Amino acid sequence: MPETTLATVRTYIAHNVATDVSAEELDPDLNLVALGIVTSLSLLRIIAWTGEQFGLPVNDLEINPKELISIRSIADFIDENTTN
Repeated sequence: MPETTLATVRTYIAHNVATDVSAEELDPDLNLVALGIVTSLSLLRIIAWTGEQFGLPVNDLEINPKELISIRSIADFIDENTTN
């Protein structure tokens, strides 16, 4: 995975979801859902952001929210669904 995707997702999460920590403090494999950092509402915002930021056709994709639990899994989802 390109590091830029992971870094972009990490920065977004730090600035918009987990605002009490810096991006560098967020472990990319941390289960954000289990810890209550990401809620169902914030997950919807993250999915919408991926569509806007990376041009993903989120309305046309099969999205399993249970697979979008960490920064790394969100970045993987983006990379798997980005067409270059």
